[in-house]
Amino acid sequence: SYIDLYETRKREMTSRMLGLADLYFPVFEEYLDRAGMPLEMKYLAVVESALNPSARSRAGAVGLWQFMMPTGKMFGLDVTSYVDERHDVYQSTEAACKYLKYLYGLYDNWELALAAYNCGPGNVNKAIRRSGGVKDYWKIYDHLPRETRGYVPAFIAVNYIYAHAAEHNLYPVAPVYCLHQVDTIQVCYPLDLAGLARLTGAEPQEVLALNPTFKLGVVPPVKEPVTLYLPKAAAGIFVSNEDSLKVALLEKKGSTTEEVNAQFDPMFTQYMNNEMFINPAYAGAKEALAFTLLHRQQWVGFPGRPITTTFSINAPLYQNKMGLGLAFLNEKIGVLNRNLIYLSY
Repeated sequence: SYIDLYETRKREMTSRMLGLADLYFPVFEEYLDRAGMPLEMKYLAVVESALNPSARSRAGAVGLWQFMMPTGKMFGLDVTSYVDERHDVYQSTEAACKYLKYLYGLYDNWELALAAYNCGPGNVNKAIRRSGGVKDYWKIYDHLPRETRGYVPAFIAVNYIYAHAAEHNLYPVAPVYCLHQVDTIQVCYPLDLAGLARLTGAEPQEVLALNPTFKLGVVPPVKEPVTLYLPKAAAGIFVSNEDSLKVALLEKKGSTTEEVNAQFDPMFTQYMNNEMFINPAYAGAKEALAFTLLHRQQWVGFPGRPITTTFSINAPLYQNKMGLGLAFLNEKIGVLNRNLIYLSY
């Protein structure tokens, strides 16, 4: 009946899952092989989530491997108001391997480990006791919760479908991206994913879909670098222009220079008297930066050569070997005082 479910009743979903194998199975196989586990365990994610990293069950299980929050945290997955690592392909797969290996260690039987993954080891232990202590899935079958009775048969059916799809005229629907078309970047500052997509030429919805870990579509302030997934072309644009894009992505009106420094250090370097130096090391952009300084602002030059005039600024910035400069001033401006109003993209 489970083969019929995937082959007939959910035929379109099965074709989509067959296509998604190109995106997710290489990741699963890498982690399973590293953990010394059967590669066939990759099909468990098909049973759990139909290879949808944004999947959420009625009970609150989330992600490709459908972790409940307590179990996810037990195996190292962080869940906050902004971030849910149960959605992350790599981190959730690593956690799933650890959990499955732990369960196999309890029973020395992969079928029982799969059953425990579904209903918890407590329910499996009760079924074993009620069956006279025998550790055999098919002999404790009648004592398992109803949902779990179909879990291993569904897993076997998925193995069969992936091995014999063509015999049932089932063919993969190509996903939007395959694994080789996706690349990663590391960031350690807040940013908006939709804004990042626009600046790198990607579709905002695609970038959001590739990064379901960030629940609100934003990277919050972080202490350590976090990984973002982008289309390969967009990742290349970001890496080549990161210093400019960091500033362009600041859309927070009312930011003080201290806040700018906190978010984009070391592009901005603070010196005495709370004045902000733009680090000359961040220079050489091929194109004008995609933002303007707005409102009235007092600027001063490099130490020993102050410019005291207050300008009404509404001009694009450019970058030269001395750092950032105002295009209409043609001056080597290097220091901002603490009254910076805001950067607007």
